Amino acid sequence: MRIYLQPIKTAMIVFPFLAFAILIPFMIYQYRRYGSVSKFRSFIIYTFIFYLMSAFFLVILPLPDRSTVHTTMRDMMQLQPGRFIRDFMQHTKFVWGDMSTLKAGLVQGVFTQPVFNIIMVIPFGIYGRYYFNWSFKKTLCLSFLLSLFFEVTQLTGLYGYYPGPYRLFDVDDLFLNTLGGVIGFAIAPMMTFFFPKRATLDLESFEKSTHVSYIRRGVALLIDTTVIQIIASILIVALRAIKVTVIPDFVLKAVLFMIYYFMLLYAMSGQTLGMKLVKIKVISEKESLRGWQILVRTGLFYVLVYQAIPIISYLYQSFFTVDLTDGVQALIYLLIFGVYYLVMGIHFLVTIFTHDKRLFYERISRTHMDSTFHKQ
Repeated sequence: MRIYLQPIKTAMIVFPFLAFAILIPFMIYQYRRYGSVSKFRSFIIYTFIFYLMSAFFLVILPLPDRSTVHTTMRDMMQLQPGRFIRDFMQHTKFVWGDMSTLKAGLVQGVFTQPVFNIIMVIPFGIYGRYYFNWSFKKTLCLSFLLSLFFEVTQLTGLYGYYPGPYRLFDVDDLFLNTLGGVIGFAIAPMMTFFFPKRATLDLESFEKSTHVSYIRRGVALLIDTTVIQIIASILIVALRAIKVTVIPDFVLKAVLFMIYYFMLLYAMSGQTLGMKLVKIKVISEKESLRGWQILVRTGLFYVLVYQAIPIISYLYQSFFTVDLTDGVQALIYLLIFGVYYLVMGIHFLVTIFTHDKRLFYERISRTHMDSTFHKQ
C-alpha cells in the first residue's frame, strides 16, 4: 500500500504550485467561454487535474538512479495478452472453496496489480462522461490512449531520460486500464447523481456573465499591470544603458501607467488588454466615453488605490518634518494608514452590499464597468 500512497503524497505537494500557475489562465478561459467563474466547475477541473497528476506519478514513481538502469526495450516488454490471468491461476494462494485462503490471495501482487490497473482509470471515465460529455466510444478510445501514454512513458525511460526502460511495458495493462475507463463510464451516473448537470453549470455561468465582479476586474488589472511592469522594466534598462538617470523610476512607471490606460481605453473603445481578455469594458453613464473621464478615472485609481501607500509615505516624509521619536512616528504612520484602510474598507463593503456597485473613482468620472460577453 505504501508504494501507492507515496506518489499520491508527491502529487499533493506538487499540485498547489501547478494550481497556482494555471489559476489566471483558467479564470481567463472561464470568463471568455462562460462569462463567469463557477466555483463548482473549478472544483471539478482542479480535482481532475489532481487525479491525472496522481495517476502519472503512480506510473513513474519511484524513480531509480540512472546508473542502475541497464535494460533494453526488448527486455522490458510483455506482449502476451492475458498473461495476468495465467499468472494469477499459477501463483495465487487463494484456494477455491477454502475461504481461509482469501485474505492471503487478496494481498498478492498477481491480484492487486491487475485490480490497481483497473481502478486507476475508473475516475477518468467518470469525469469524461459527467463533465466532458464523452460518448462510450470516445471514453473507450481516450482511456486506451491514456494507458498507451503511460506505457510508452515507461518503455522509453521517461522519453530518454534513462538509458532504458525501468518498468515493464505490459500489453495487459492497456486492456486493464481501458477496462477501468469503461467501468468509470458505466458507473458515472450513479457516482454523480447528486452533482449538478453540466448544462446546469453552463446556464448558471451564462446568467452571471452580465455581472462584473471585483475578482473579474482584479484579473484584468493583474494582466494590465504585468504588461506595464514589463514595458517599464525594458524602458528603465534602456535608459540606464544610455546613461539617462534624470527620470526617477516611480515617475516613469506613473507616466507609463497613465499613457497605457488612456491610449488603450480611448483607442479600444473602453478596453485594455486585460479587460479584453476577461470580456469587460469601461463605459460612460450617459454618453460615449470621453478623454477627461479616462484621465479622471485612471488618475484617481492610481493615486488613491493602486499607489496610495507609497504616495502617502512619500508625502509624509517630504512634508512632515517635525523631529519625533521613532515610536511616535510609527504611531502616526499606523494612524494615517489605519484611517486610509478604514475609509476604503467601509467604502468597499458599502458597494458590495448595495445596489450601486461603482467605486468612488467611477462615480466621480461618471463611468462604470460592463460585460461584453455574449453566449456563443
